[in-house]
Amino acid sequence: FLDGKTLHGVQLGVRYNPLFNYGFGVDISLFYEYYHYRYTTPDTNNNDLLIYSTLNEHVVRMPIHLEYRFNFSRSFQLFIFGGIAIDYIIDGNMVISNQNTPNSDANEIITDIYGSYIPTESRFNAAYTLGGGIRFGAIQFNVSNVRGIFNGTPYQEYILLQDNPLNITMSVMF
Repeated sequence: FLDGKTLHGVQLGVRYNPLFNYGFGVDISLFYEYYHYRYTTPDTNNNDLLIYSTLNEHVVRMPIHLEYRFNFSRSFQLFIFGGIAIDYIIDGNMVISNQNTPNSDANEIITDIYGSYIPTESRFNAAYTLGGGIRFGAIQFNVSNVRGIFNGTPYQEYILLQDNPLNITMSVMF
């Protein structure tokens, strides 16, 4: 996000994973994601003080994948998948305060950072996804890498691609 750091978050959702013949199938999911990041910078007026900034984002994500499953047994499977993922940021806010001010008395609260602080176009992201996983009975683990393909900025001077280099998901399959 800033200063070379990445955002961390959690994901909750549902997955539809039908299998066809010969190990082929699809994986369609709908996730809610929450990201939180807090960083500090020195105060430009007083280098002895720090400025605390907290970013919160709420995202809806829908990956659509083609999948190939190696069915070693009914209770053990390995698989690989690839496809696209579409993200939309529902809400993003930021709280900025200095070292001597508690967050409840923040100097600045930006309730919707998209449109005022970050270009509105950055709410949407399209990406391609590659990954794999393992399933033990009803428990399934997916590991994927997501690379943005949609330029999320209206400016010609730079390109904003939203990546998710490591996404680990645990699912309980019914």
